[in-house]
Amino acid sequence: MIDKGFKPDKHSFAGLLSALCVAKRIDTAVTVYCGLVEKADAHIHTVITNGLIQAGQYHKAAVYFRSVVDKEYPLDSVAYAVGIPAHLRGGRTLEANTLFDKMKDNGLEPNVQTFIMILSSLFKVKDRQTVKQLLKEMINSRIKLSDRNFFNLCNRNFFKDQCCWNLLAEMKDLGLLSTKVLHALSYDRHVESGKANYKHDNEVDIECNLFLDSSCSEDMSDVAVSVC
Repeated sequence: MIDKGFKPDKHSFAGLLSALCVAKRIDTAVTVYCGLVEKADAHIHTVITNGLIQAGQYHKAAVYFRSVVDKEYPLDSVAYAVGIPAHLRGGRTLEANTLFDKMKDNGLEPNVQTFIMILSSLFKVKDRQTVKQLLKEMINSRIKLSDRNFFNLCNRNFFKDQCCWNLLAEMKDLGLLSTKVLHALSYDRHVESGKANYKHDNEVDIECNLFLDSSCSEDMSDVAVSVC
Protein backbone atom coordinates (compact mmCIF):
# COMPACT_ATOMS: atom_id res chain seq x y z
CA MET A 1 0.00 0.00 0.00
CA ILE A 2 2.78 2.39 0.94
CA ASP A 3 4.85 1.39 -2.11
CA LYS A 4 1.89 2.38 -4.31
CA GLY A 5 1.92 5.83 -2.79
CA PHE A 6 -1.14 5.46 -0.59
CA LYS A 7 -1.03 7.00 2.86
CA PRO A 8 -2.45 4.66 5.53
CA ASP A 9 -5.26 6.21 7.57
CA LYS A 10 -6.46 5.24 11.05
CA HIS A 11 -8.69 2.51 9.62
CA SER A 12 -5.70 0.93 7.88
CA PHE A 13 -3.64 0.98 11.07
CA ALA A 14 -6.57 -0.39 13.08
CA GLY A 15 -6.91 -3.29 10.67
CA LEU A 16 -3.16 -3.93 10.75
CA LEU A 17 -3.04 -3.94 14.56
CA SER A 18 -6.00 -6.31 14.78
CA ALA A 19 -4.54 -8.67 12.20
CA LEU A 20 -1.13 -8.77 13.89
CA CYS A 21 -2.72 -9.59 17.25
CA VAL A 22 -4.86 -12.34 15.71
CA ALA A 23 -1.72 -13.76 14.10
CA LYS A 24 -0.02 -13.69 17.53
CA ARG A 25 2.64 -11.31 16.20
CA ILE A 26 2.41 -9.34 19.41
CA ASP A 27 5.87 -7.74 19.32
CA THR A 28 5.24 -6.40 15.81
CA ALA A 29 1.81 -5.10 16.81
CA VAL A 30 3.29 -3.30 19.81
CA THR A 31 6.07 -1.81 17.67
CA VAL A 32 3.54 -0.47 15.15
CA TYR A 33 1.37 0.91 17.94
CA CYS A 34 4.27 2.60 19.72
CA GLY A 35 5.20 4.29 16.44
CA LEU A 36 1.85 6.01 16.16
CA VAL A 37 0.62 6.21 19.76
CA GLU A 38 1.28 9.94 20.17
CA LYS A 39 -0.98 10.76 17.21
CA ALA A 40 -3.50 7.98 17.76
CA ASP A 41 -7.10 8.65 18.66
CA ALA A 42 -9.33 6.73 21.06
CA HIS A 43 -10.32 3.99 18.63
CA ILE A 44 -6.69 3.02 17.94
CA HIS A 45 -6.08 2.64 21.68
CA THR A 46 -9.26 0.57 21.87
CA VAL A 47 -8.22 -1.72 19.01
CA ILE A 48 -4.74 -2.52 20.37
CA THR A 49 -6.07 -3.08 23.89
CA ASN A 50 -8.81 -5.37 22.61
CA GLY A 51 -6.38 -7.18 20.30
CA LEU A 52 -3.97 -7.88 23.15
CA ILE A 53 -6.80 -9.14 25.35
CA GLN A 54 -8.04 -11.48 22.63
CA ALA A 55 -4.47 -12.78 22.27
CA GLY A 56 -4.35 -13.49 26.02
CA GLN A 57 -1.86 -10.69 26.66
CA TYR A 58 -3.73 -9.17 29.60
CA HIS A 59 -0.64 -7.75 31.30
CA LYS A 60 0.54 -5.97 28.15
CA ALA A 61 -2.95 -4.67 27.46
CA ALA A 62 -3.20 -3.24 30.98
CA VAL A 63 0.29 -1.71 30.89
CA TYR A 64 -0.18 0.06 27.57
CA PHE A 65 -3.68 1.25 28.42
CA ARG A 66 -2.53 2.62 31.75
CA SER A 67 0.30 4.44 29.99
CA VAL A 68 -2.21 6.08 27.66
CA VAL A 69 -4.33 7.17 30.64
CA ASP A 70 -1.31 8.55 32.53
CA LYS A 71 -0.18 10.54 29.50
CA GLU A 72 -3.72 11.89 29.09
CA TYR A 73 -4.09 10.78 25.48
CA PRO A 74 -7.64 11.04 24.11
CA LEU A 75 -9.93 8.25 25.31
CA ASP A 76 -13.66 7.69 25.09
CA SER A 77 -16.10 5.49 26.99
CA VAL A 78 -15.56 2.60 24.56
CA ALA A 79 -11.81 2.65 25.19
CA TYR A 80 -12.39 2.51 28.95
CA ALA A 81 -14.95 -0.28 28.48
CA VAL A 82 -12.13 -2.35 26.95
CA GLY A 83 -9.26 -1.07 29.12
CA ILE A 84 -10.97 -1.81 32.42
CA PRO A 85 -11.48 -5.54 31.71
CA ALA A 86 -7.84 -5.73 30.62
CA HIS A 87 -6.93 -4.84 34.20
CA LEU A 88 -9.55 -7.14 35.70
CA ARG A 89 -8.39 -10.11 33.64
CA GLY A 90 -4.84 -9.38 34.66
CA GLY A 91 -5.81 -9.43 38.35
CA ARG A 92 -5.45 -5.67 38.77
CA THR A 93 -8.77 -5.14 40.51
CA LEU A 94 -7.90 -1.98 42.44
CA GLU A 95 -6.40 -0.35 39.34
CA ALA A 96 -9.55 -1.21 37.40
CA ASN A 97 -11.66 0.51 40.04
CA THR A 98 -9.37 3.54 39.88
CA LEU A 99 -9.84 3.68 36.10
CA PHE A 100 -13.60 3.47 36.57
CA ASP A 101 -13.50 6.50 38.88
CA LYS A 102 -11.22 8.38 36.50
CA MET A 103 -13.55 7.65 33.63
CA LYS A 104 -16.45 9.25 35.50
CA ASP A 105 -14.27 12.17 36.63
CA ASN A 106 -13.54 12.84 32.95
CA GLY A 107 -17.25 13.12 32.25
CA LEU A 108 -17.54 9.79 30.45
CA GLU A 109 -20.61 7.65 31.10
CA PRO A 110 -19.88 3.97 31.85
CA ASN A 111 -21.93 1.50 29.83
CA VAL A 112 -23.96 -1.36 31.28
CA GLN A 113 -21.17 -3.92 30.90
CA THR A 114 -18.66 -1.69 32.68
CA PHE A 115 -21.01 -1.23 35.64
CA ILE A 116 -21.55 -5.00 35.87
CA MET A 117 -17.82 -5.77 35.69
CA ILE A 118 -16.87 -3.25 38.36
CA LEU A 119 -19.63 -4.39 40.70
CA SER A 120 -18.43 -7.97 40.29
CA SER A 121 -14.83 -6.95 41.01
CA LEU A 122 -15.83 -5.17 44.23
CA PHE A 123 -16.94 -8.46 45.75
CA LYS A 124 -13.38 -9.76 45.42
CA VAL A 125 -11.91 -6.88 47.42
CA LYS A 126 -14.87 -6.99 49.85
CA ASP A 127 -15.53 -3.26 49.57
CA ARG A 128 -19.04 -3.11 51.06
CA GLN A 129 -19.30 0.68 51.14
CA THR A 130 -18.31 1.09 47.49
CA VAL A 131 -20.74 -1.67 46.49
CA LYS A 132 -23.58 0.33 48.02
CA GLN A 133 -22.39 3.51 46.31
CA LEU A 134 -22.24 1.72 42.97
CA LEU A 135 -25.74 0.33 43.43
CA LYS A 136 -26.94 3.91 43.96
CA GLU A 137 -25.21 4.97 40.74
CA MET A 138 -26.83 2.06 38.90
CA ILE A 139 -30.21 3.19 40.18
CA ASN A 140 -29.56 6.75 39.02
CA SER A 141 -28.44 5.50 35.60
CA ARG A 142 -31.25 2.91 35.45
CA ILE A 143 -28.79 0.03 35.05
CA LYS A 144 -30.26 -3.41 35.70
CA LEU A 145 -28.68 -5.64 38.33
CA SER A 146 -27.43 -8.82 36.66
CA ASP A 147 -28.54 -12.19 38.04
CA ARG A 148 -24.95 -13.15 38.80
CA ASN A 149 -24.27 -10.01 40.77
CA PHE A 150 -27.53 -10.48 42.66
CA PHE A 151 -26.35 -13.92 43.77
CA ASN A 152 -22.93 -12.44 44.55
CA LEU A 153 -24.73 -10.05 46.90
CA CYS A 154 -26.52 -13.00 48.50
CA ASN A 155 -23.36 -15.05 48.87
CA ARG A 156 -21.49 -12.17 50.53
CA ASN A 157 -24.35 -11.53 52.98
CA PHE A 158 -24.78 -7.97 51.78
CA PHE A 159 -28.51 -8.11 52.40
CA LYS A 160 -27.98 -8.33 56.13
CA ASP A 161 -27.36 -4.61 55.69
CA GLN A 162 -30.66 -2.70 55.76
CA CYS A 163 -29.27 -0.12 53.34
CA CYS A 164 -28.71 -2.84 50.75
CA TRP A 165 -32.25 -4.06 51.25
CA ASN A 166 -33.55 -0.54 50.68
CA LEU A 167 -31.50 -0.23 47.49
CA LEU A 168 -32.79 -3.60 46.29
CA ALA A 169 -36.37 -2.50 46.97
CA GLU A 170 -35.78 0.67 44.95
CA MET A 171 -34.33 -1.35 42.06
CA LYS A 172 -37.41 -3.59 42.21
CA ASP A 173 -39.74 -0.59 42.01
CA LEU A 174 -37.81 0.76 39.02
CA GLY A 175 -37.88 -2.55 37.16
CA LEU A 176 -34.13 -3.08 37.45
CA LEU A 177 -34.38 -6.71 38.60
CA SER A 178 -34.92 -9.71 36.33
CA THR A 179 -37.88 -12.05 36.52
CA LYS A 180 -35.58 -14.73 37.91
CA VAL A 181 -34.45 -12.51 40.77
CA LEU A 182 -38.00 -11.40 41.55
CA HIS A 183 -39.09 -15.03 41.59
CA ALA A 184 -36.26 -15.90 43.99
CA LEU A 185 -37.23 -13.05 46.30
CA SER A 186 -40.86 -14.12 46.29
CA TYR A 187 -39.96 -17.40 48.01
CA ASP A 188 -38.21 -15.90 50.98
CA ARG A 189 -37.29 -12.41 52.14
CA HIS A 190 -33.98 -13.89 53.28
CA VAL A 191 -32.19 -13.71 49.94
CA GLU A 192 -29.81 -16.53 50.76
CA SER A 193 -32.59 -19.00 50.01
CA GLY A 194 -32.80 -17.73 46.46
CA LYS A 195 -29.27 -18.94 45.87
CA ALA A 196 -30.21 -22.47 46.88
CA ASN A 197 -33.42 -22.48 44.86
CA TYR A 198 -31.66 -21.68 41.63
CA LYS A 199 -28.38 -23.51 42.21
CA HIS A 200 -26.16 -20.66 41.07
CA ASP A 201 -23.28 -21.64 43.36
CA ASN A 202 -21.03 -22.21 40.35
CA GLU A 203 -21.61 -18.65 39.19
CA VAL A 204 -21.29 -16.72 42.41
CA ASP A 205 -17.52 -16.35 42.58
CA ILE A 206 -16.89 -15.75 38.87
CA GLU A 207 -14.89 -12.55 38.41
CA CYS A 208 -15.58 -10.09 35.60
CA ASN A 209 -18.66 -12.12 34.79
CA LEU A 210 -19.52 -10.79 31.37
CA PHE A 211 -16.09 -10.51 29.89
CA LEU A 212 -14.87 -13.92 30.97
CA ASP A 213 -17.84 -15.35 29.13
CA SER A 214 -17.19 -16.33 25.49
CA SER A 215 -20.20 -14.48 24.16
CA CYS A 216 -19.05 -11.32 25.90
CA SER A 217 -15.58 -11.68 24.44
CA GLU A 218 -17.27 -11.58 21.08
CA ASP A 219 -19.26 -8.53 22.15
CA MET A 220 -16.04 -6.76 23.11
CA SER A 221 -14.52 -7.58 19.73
CA ASP A 222 -17.61 -6.23 18.03
CA VAL A 223 -17.30 -3.00 20.00
CA ALA A 224 -13.69 -2.56 18.94
CA VAL A 225 -14.33 -3.40 15.30
CA SER A 226 -17.30 -1.06 15.17
CA VAL A 227 -15.08 1.98 15.84
CA CYS A 228 -12.41 1.02 13.31
